[in-house]
Amino acid sequence: MAALAATPTTLAQFVINGQVSGVPDGSKLYLSLVGKGYYERLDSTFIDNGHFSFRGPHQEKPRWALVQIENNFVALCDFYLEDGQINISGSRYSTEAHGTATNEELFEYNRDINAMYNELTSLNYIKTQDPDIRRCDSAAVAMKECEAEMARRVESFIRCYPASVISVRAAETQMRTLPSSRIKELIQLFSPEMQQSPEVQKMNDYADRLAMTEGGAEAIPFTLPDAEGRQHSLKDYEGQYVLLDFWASWCAPCRGSFPEVARISEKYKPMGLVVVGISLDRNEQAWRKALAEEKAPWEQLLDQTGEVGRQYAVLAIPHMVILSPEGRIIGSYNKADATEELQRLFGE
Repeated sequence: MAALAATPTTLAQFVINGQVSGVPDGSKLYLSLVGKGYYERLDSTFIDNGHFSFRGPHQEKPRWALVQIENNFVALCDFYLEDGQINISGSRYSTEAHGTATNEELFEYNRDINAMYNELTSLNYIKTQDPDIRRCDSAAVAMKECEAEMARRVESFIRCYPASVISVRAAETQMRTLPSSRIKELIQLFSPEMQQSPEVQKMNDYADRLAMTEGGAEAIPFTLPDAEGRQHSLKDYEGQYVLLDFWASWCAPCRGSFPEVARISEKYKPMGLVVVGISLDRNEQAWRKALAEEKAPWEQLLDQTGEVGRQYAVLAIPHMVILSPEGRIIGSYNKADATEELQRLFGE
């Protein structure tokens, strides 16, 4: 574990110097690389009077990294590992990384964009959970204004740093709320080299799939099993409104939304709505256990390979899609927006 720390200073291509408060002397720290489905622990050291350091070899490109305190879930610092001197400072729950180009861009991103993302999260909570209707309506208006400002800042950031991995991160924060055409526009703002990167290619692929699931598009057919092994096809629901509720057993917000989904099913079933739960669980037993615990009375199907979720451009869950009786996609929604759309469709 100490291989990187043993690298002579003269040969080290990255040097991390940290000075933080609120961490007990002698605490063991780990330097790790992280990403979507990826984790690699690189090195370890101990903190002494608030100070710690890591040294290591050349990095081909900036990579997302963490400094973690042993046996602590929340990381001490979130930054990008790259060649050069990286200076980490602050306190236990509030640190900043400076000194290299990517980390200066990350600081700007956190200050100007990520802070707005946190504000949106707070407003969305008020909109969906607060019993005061006036506060909910006010939060909804504020959300639209915040989303518009955030979109402006993201575009400005990408234009300023078209070859930066932080620009990709900024674009990804927007993807769930943007139409496919807008995602394509953001992709064109990246440098030619960045457009060919795996990360941006994935964005492009998502935009292509999203275009096939936007309002007015023909619903994508599928056949999936229920808990008894019976196969169900989308054709089974022809002539009815259909609410596809994508979820998974490990998704707490998904399961937390079940009481509202049950209310929707009970209220609109007599009016011609069919609710179909589609689980993205890879573990069939975990899915069956969740069904037994939740006792959801509507149709429940298992998309164990995730292919149906992929075809319907499910980026995060819970994710709801409403289909018309003619078999066309009306739109994709979160829980609150799906409820509003159903009220509109059924004339409330």
